[in-house]
Amino acid sequence: MVRIPGFKPYNQDQTLLLSISHDEPITTNHSARVICAIVDKLDLSVFYDRYCTTTGQNAYDPRMLIKVIFYAAFKGISSSRVIEKKLHTDAAFMYLAAMQRPTYRTIIRFRKNFSDELEAIFEQIVRICPDLDPAGLDRVAFDDS
Repeated sequence: MVRIPGFKPYNQDQTLLLSISHDEPITTNHSARVICAIVDKLDLSVFYDRYCTTTGQNAYDPRMLIKVIFYAAFKGISSSRVIEKKLHTDAAFMYLAAMQRPTYRTIIRFRKNFSDELEAIFEQIVRICPDLDPAGLDRVAFDDS
């Protein structure tokens, strides 16, 4: 780093140790918080019942995936690859995922394996909060990329 007299030191390579909460940048009335609160109150047993939790690697919590996928639909995002990128760059997606980062393949598999259940859950969310209707939920299609 070159120090220039008369200017504050500037070094992008400086390591920082920050202690922040992943929900800090999300305002109290943000749509991500509304979606989170609604999904947390829904009965998601149909998702949990289909998982085998005795073998293999632990799965991502269906609550998190539902929140992320619904928020993406609300924002007009259908591509699983774009959702995966948002999980690394967008504060609202990071908040909903609690900083977890499922791959686009995980998102695709979840949407494929639970397509009927997701449709029913999305309808429940919109019934509870009509302001969250992602531009005609019946027309939402997912891109498997």
